[in-house]
Amino acid sequence: MDHKLKYILKHDCVSFDIFDTLVKRYVSLPTDVFDIVELRYNSLHGTSNEKIRGFKELRINAELKARKKIIEEVSIDEIYNFIEFSPAINEELKNLELKTEYEVCIPNKSIVGLFNECLKNGKKVIITSDMYLPEDIIKDILSHCGITGYEKLYLSSSIKRTKRTGALFRYILDKENLKPCQLVHIGDTLKSDFIRPKIMGIHTTMITLTKSKVDNTSYLSLLNNVIDYMCQTKEDYFKYLGYRCLGPLLWGYIHWLIKNFQKEDLNKIYFFARDGLIMKKAFDIVNKDERLKSYYLEVSRRSLRVPILWNDPSFINLLTMLSPSKRISLKSIFDGVGLNIIDHIALVRKYGYDLNSYFYRNTILEENRLMLLYNELQNEIILNSKKEFVLMCEYMKQMHVEGRFAVVDIGWSGGMQRFLQKSLGIIGIENEILGYYTGVADYYKRNMNDGKLSLHGYLFDFYNNVNSVDKRSPFVGLYETLFLYQKSA
Repeated sequence: MDHKLKYILKHDCVSFDIFDTLVKRYVSLPTDVFDIVELRYNSLHGTSNEKIRGFKELRINAELKARKKIIEEVSIDEIYNFIEFSPAINEELKNLELKTEYEVCIPNKSIVGLFNECLKNGKKVIITSDMYLPEDIIKDILSHCGITGYEKLYLSSSIKRTKRTGALFRYILDKENLKPCQLVHIGDTLKSDFIRPKIMGIHTTMITLTKSKVDNTSYLSLLNNVIDYMCQTKEDYFKYLGYRCLGPLLWGYIHWLIKNFQKEDLNKIYFFARDGLIMKKAFDIVNKDERLKSYYLEVSRRSLRVPILWNDPSFINLLTMLSPSKRISLKSIFDGVGLNIIDHIALVRKYGYDLNSYFYRNTILEENRLMLLYNELQNEIILNSKKEFVLMCEYMKQMHVEGRFAVVDIGWSGGMQRFLQKSLGIIGIENEILGYYTGVADYYKRNMNDGKLSLHGYLFDFYNNVNSVDKRSPFVGLYETLFLYQKSA
C-alpha cells in the first residue's frame, strides 16, 4: 500500500471509482440485489395473487432494453419504464431496490483508507462512477460508508457520459482543467477503469476485490459477505469462529424453530439452561412474531432428574438417566442421584471401590458389590429426591410451566424433556410438551419408558427419520463447546 500511495500522491488529482472500489456490497453479484427486492416485495404482499415471480430476469432484461435505446447512460427511472408491471408496482419495486442498494453497501476499508490518506496529504479527490442510481442515493451511500471530504462526484446517470466510452473522463479533464498525466484513476473494472483512461493518457491503478465463492442463493451470498466484512482480519480467532460457524448455525436453527412454532400454533417456549441461553438470545433478536413468548427455564439434567428418583429409585431406571457412554464412573452414579461421593467415601471403600472406579455399561448390572452399595444408598436417595421434588414443584408453578408448550435445547435424546414431563405428571399439572433440538440422536428410545415424547431435530432427527445422519460425529465435544454457558456457575 505504501508503494501504491507514493505513486498516487505524485498526481494533482485523484479519482476513485465507487462500487467494488470504495464501496462493496454484501452480495456476491450486483444482480443478487434483485433477488432480495423480490423477496422483500413478496413478504409485504401476502396473497399469492399479489406476489411476483422472476423479477431478477425482468430487471436485467429491462436494463438491457434501456441501454439499447439510450446511447450513453441510463437512469433507474428509464430502466423501470421497460418493466411491464403497473406504474404503482414499478414504483414500489424501484423504491425497494434503492433501499436495498443503500443497505447492502459497506465501506471497502483498505481503499477507504487510501482515500483518506490522499485527503490528509492535501490532494484534490474526486469520485467517478458509471452508475444508473440517482445522485442523491449515491451521496447517501457514500456518507453511510463514511466516505466524505471529496471535492466532486462525477456520476454517469447525472452527466449522461460514461467512463466506458471515455466521455466522462474527457468531461472531468475539461471541468477540472487537468492534463491527462495530472490525473490518476483508481478502480476495479478492466475496460472502464484501466484500459479506457490509459488510452487517454490518464494514469491508473487497478484494484482487485476478493469475493467468497458461494452458492447462487442471494441470502446465502448476503450472509457470506457479511461474514467476510465483519472478519476482514482473523486476529480475533474466536470472533471469526463465531461469525463463520456458530452464527450461521444459530440463524438457521432459530428460523427453523419459528417456522415450527407457527406451524404447531405454539406460543409459549421454554429454553433450557444452560445451552439454551445463547439460543434464547438469538431467538429474541430474530423473532418478530409477538405471539411467540420465550422464557429461560433454569433447569439442568440433574435438577430435573434427581427430584423424580423417589418415584422409581431402581438402578435400572437410573441407567436410562445417565450419559449413554459405554464407560460409567462411580462418581457419575453418585452425581446422578444427587449425592456427593466424597461424603460417602467410607461406604465406597467398604465395597472395595475408590474415587476413580468405573464400570462398563454392558456388564454393570453384573457388578454385585455395586448393587449392594446402591441398595445401601436407596433410603438417602429417596429422602433427598423428595426434598428436591418440593422445590422443583414450587419453581415450575412460579414459571407457569403448564399446558401446551415447547422446550428448546441442544439435544440429544430428550432426557430433560422426559424428566420434566414425568415431574409435571406426578404434580398433577396438565401438559403437552413438544421438544425442539439441534439434533435427536438414535438412542432417544432410552427415554421412552415413561411415555411417548414429541421430539424434533434440526440437523438430524432419528425420531422422525431412521435414515438420519448424526452430524455431530466426530466432534461432539467441540460442537457442545459452542453453546457453553459463559458465566461461572
